[in-house]
Amino acid sequence: TLTPGVVSILDATSASVVGNYSITYVTNTSGVITKLPITLTAATNTKVYDGTRSAAATPTITGSLVSGDVGTYSETYDTKDQGTGKILTPTATIVDGTSAVMTGNYSITYVTKTDGEITKLPITLTAATNTKVYDGTISAAALPTITSGSLAAGDVGTYSETYDTKNQGAGKTLTPGVVSILDATSASVVGNYSITYVTNTSGVITKLPITLTA
Repeated sequence: TLTPGVVSILDATSASVVGNYSITYVTNTSGVITKLPITLTAATNTKVYDGTRSAAATPTITGSLVSGDVGTYSETYDTKDQGTGKILTPTATIVDGTSAVMTGNYSITYVTKTDGEITKLPITLTAATNTKVYDGTISAAALPTITSGSLAAGDVGTYSETYDTKNQGAGKTLTPGVVSILDATSASVVGNYSITYVTNTSGVITKLPITLTA
């Protein structure tokens, strides 16, 4: 709707004479405001795996916002998993001076980037000391621990360790291993980690006592 108004009515001496008029204002409902076109382009981003699709880089805008409008821009990866050549997609929220959302008043062209990278998250898994009685296996009851780094928020790891041989003895090597690392959806994310395995050489297997009677 277009609404008319009087800026001024002046006489020959430039004096206002608007009060001398009884004005009827008739609106027009055929007004059109088209969206203002802008282009938002994702920026290159590289990060270490953190279990999310978020990116720290900020997209760039081509074109200008209307005076008083303020844009907040961000971008996300197509997946949270490690890898190269990943797609980064920009998004925008635009508000005016009253914090009212103005995004719908813009025709936004979103330009993706395909050079995003997520590197593996490094952790160190260290075997724990274990002592057991000979049982014919290389299994160990102790559980390894992460001694450097940590899992991404929401990921849960299950670990185990084994002896180098099943035979009795001291100074035996215990080697840690990952049973699984799962995210909150129970999907395997072990491939997103660069794992350094640290052995323990203080393992003990004692002899199994038996009694042999003639």
